[in-house]
Amino acid sequence: RRVAYVDESERGSRVLLAGTVIVGDDAPAVRQVMLSARPAGVAVLHFHDLTDGEKRRALKVLREGTAEIDIRATVYVRKRPEGESGLAARWLLMQQIVVDCQTYGIHELVIERPGAEIDRHDARAIQQARARRPDRRLIYSHGTKSEPVLWIPDALAWAVGRGGEWTQHVPDWVGVKHL
Repeated sequence: RRVAYVDESERGSRVLLAGTVIVGDDAPAVRQVMLSARPAGVAVLHFHDLTDGEKRRALKVLREGTAEIDIRATVYVRKRPEGESGLAARWLLMQQIVVDCQTYGIHELVIERPGAEIDRHDARAIQQARARRPDRRLIYSHGTKSEPVLWIPDALAWAVGRGGEWTQHVPDWVGVKHL
């Protein structure tokens, strides 16, 4: 069963959704890698809350710890045109993630729970995108910040969104798609 884990980041006029897929049965190993990426005393790895040094270390642990694991990720980026809301941009990005999941045989989408209003918004976007290809089954759920695999798209969306030197720390199994 192939699962995509999704989280978001916003930076200025850009909205980013990152999706991570562990291709094999290595989710337990990936969870251990991410647990080891946490700074001492930190229960949940959330890039917004880390120092730059902690971010560099976490990205290094992610890059090195997954070197032998078949893992893939895409960071979907939308630069909002004048007048487009963050929710409208998220809608477009979420629909593209659903299309890509259906195209590549992903069976499940786990999205970090952002809050009830956005949960409902995501549900409508996903249902609309799934309706275009009803022959492709895709279920979705909202995960919590305590799921270590969800820390990966959080880190990737943050690093790609920040740009500059931070893109050097992103693993080579990450692609970027601009919408």
